[in-house]
Amino acid sequence: MIAVINSGPLIALAKLNELRVLPALYGTVIIPQAVYTEAVVVGLARGYQDAKLAQIFLKRMRWAPEPITEVPAALAAGMRLGSGEREAIALAKQHQMLLLIDEAEARTLAEDMGITTAGTLGILVEAYHKGLFDAEAFTDLLSVIESREDIWIHTDLCQRVRSDVLGLK
Repeated sequence: MIAVINSGPLIALAKLNELRVLPALYGTVIIPQAVYTEAVVVGLARGYQDAKLAQIFLKRMRWAPEPITEVPAALAAGMRLGSGEREAIALAKQHQMLLLIDEAEARTLAEDMGITTAGTLGILVEAYHKGLFDAEAFTDLLSVIESREDIWIHTDLCQRVRSDVLGLK
């Protein structure tokens, strides 16, 4: 399976030092040019360590940024989407692939366009179910997400995932 990734999951997985789950789950991940610029180029310019980790990982995987050739009309006007979200949705639609994206509005739009989506927590749940982490490591990752102010995933979502997946509160 191949997936298209947006900045949110790419940055969050880099901050968690868990980018390794991407090839294990999806084989290949397509990075739109605008996502690469936002997550890596701008991140490096600001001195973010996670941007450096993402750059090294993407280079090692030989996953180069992909330019977009066509933007669906539904994405062209009136939407409050960033360029990364717009390109990620467009590439996922163009290639009929899973879209890894966190932002709720962009996710809803993608799903309305017939695109299957998963967010950072969904990626981690899938990794847990496929045995890439045990229950303790999975719980630790959720706790790290809850404690970090630079990973923008609401604590309530982490608690709900912990309860749904592990039966813990």
